[in-house]
Amino acid sequence: MKDLVTKLGEMTGRCPIWLFFTSRPDGPVGNFTLGTKRNLRQPRHDIEIFITKQLELLPKSFSKFHTDIRQGILGRAGGTFLWIHIVLKEIRKLKFPNKKSVRQVIEKTPWELDELYTELFRDVSREKHATAILAWVTYAKRPLSLRELETAVAVMVTNSDKWADCLEEMVSLDAELIEEMLGTLVDVIDGELFLIHQSLLDFLKSRPEIWQEGNLELQLPQPDLELGRTCMRFLSFGDITIPGDDISAEGHYSDAQEVDFLQYVLIFWHEHIESINDVKDDIDILKRAVQGLIGNPYRPGLACTYGSFMLYVKSQPSIFDLCLRFDIGWLASGLADPSIPELSYNFSKHDLARAARGPPNVLNHLLKDGFQITPEVVIAAAASVVSWNLKLLLETRGDEIQTTPEVVVEAAASECFGWKGTLELLLETRGDEIQITPEVVIAAAGGRDFRNLQLLLEKRGGEIQIIPEMVIAAAGGRNSRNLQLLLEKRGDEVQITPEVYMAAAGHLEREQRLGLLMEKRGDEIQKITPEMERAAAKRFSENLKLLITQKLPRFGL
Repeated sequence: MKDLVTKLGEMTGRCPIWLFFTSRPDGPVGNFTLGTKRNLRQPRHDIEIFITKQLELLPKSFSKFHTDIRQGILGRAGGTFLWIHIVLKEIRKLKFPNKKSVRQVIEKTPWELDELYTELFRDVSREKHATAILAWVTYAKRPLSLRELETAVAVMVTNSDKWADCLEEMVSLDAELIEEMLGTLVDVIDGELFLIHQSLLDFLKSRPEIWQEGNLELQLPQPDLELGRTCMRFLSFGDITIPGDDISAEGHYSDAQEVDFLQYVLIFWHEHIESINDVKDDIDILKRAVQGLIGNPYRPGLACTYGSFMLYVKSQPSIFDLCLRFDIGWLASGLADPSIPELSYNFSKHDLARAARGPPNVLNHLLKDGFQITPEVVIAAAASVVSWNLKLLLETRGDEIQTTPEVVVEAAASECFGWKGTLELLLETRGDEIQITPEVVIAAAGGRDFRNLQLLLEKRGGEIQIIPEMVIAAAGGRNSRNLQLLLEKRGDEVQITPEVYMAAAGHLEREQRLGLLMEKRGDEIQKITPEMERAAAKRFSENLKLLITQKLPRFGL
């Protein structure tokens, strides 16, 4: 967000987009030269109402001092709601409140946020469990429940390769304990932990030195990486029971303590690690963690992975399969690093092509490692559901890329889930080299993404001749909108032959497609014979059987 605001502030011309956002008055917002700025301050009346409501939440032992607290806080001119909220939490900690102790809390609470956060952090993080909790709340990829946090903290503070030792260090966490230990900095909402304010998150992430000060029992020079190491150690435990044999007949997992945290670990463990160099000192732990993942096919099935990959694997995957399934680029780079024999992997000539079909991180790292670009790799990238990989190939190794007819056909048949399809990218970057052959248009007409055919008709329509094979592909293809496009854009050239009718009638969406043909060309449909109807019905039956016997079982149906 800071980068976006900085970029907006550098703009010198106006654009037809209006943005409204709020921010603290410092930082990149102060550099804005365009637009209207308003510096908003809290009206004193609103602050008084806020203080009154907050005082009502204090224990009864503070009731005699409400007036002193209100006057003391209001005396700090310019106090913000956040500052008031923190001061009241500090006052709440007083076990035997009196006028003097209340006044001292208000007067000693720093006004500047950085100074305030530094003092609060030092105060609560002397004990290792508190430091670990703050690290997880700050750097976790999603909020953790109290139960998940119990396991995460136990593994982090225990320097052991055994789960049993971690159980000995495990503390029982509840909202009351968190309030007592970390209530000034952390809120518990619906059983999950959050920092009290975005400014606190920014502070903790921008001040790595505070995580390794000398008085801390648990020092974390790189907190985010330490979360990744904790996840790896958890996966490497040999004495932990992970679902596999532990799955009930209904498909539910056991209620074991470790299962809750496992859900987080399986999805996010690798996202806390940026480079294989970060874990070179922990290669043995990494190796055991990876072996635990690929050795138990149920583990990847617990995680919510990319839609283009199977969520459940019945056969044992390889370590490279793991890289592809979770898009772990840094791990793929480690497999290609000869200085790490513990992770040795014999890459096949097809592995780079497999990476070119999937999410981009693995391909990006392997390209940096100097892998050769074969025609198979380019074809795979062109067939991918996202254009990032093809874009990456064109930008980094463009001189090795040849836009062969096979590449263009695969791009025309591909489906686009990203900002731009591979066919559109090729037309923009290599348009002069691309020939729109009948095979290309037939592939687009029979493909799932109607935008490919639409693009060809709009950009290169003069090169396209409507032939029967193209109409048949659209009628029986993967998206009925392709047939609609041909009928609407080039209807005068479209002939409804018996083969076109049988392709539409034999499809599983026969009612929709025949309805479209009846609406646009109903007079030609009347010429269909009983023999053609029977042939279409046979084709429909075959497609339905294929769906039931081969496709549905892939999804456990």
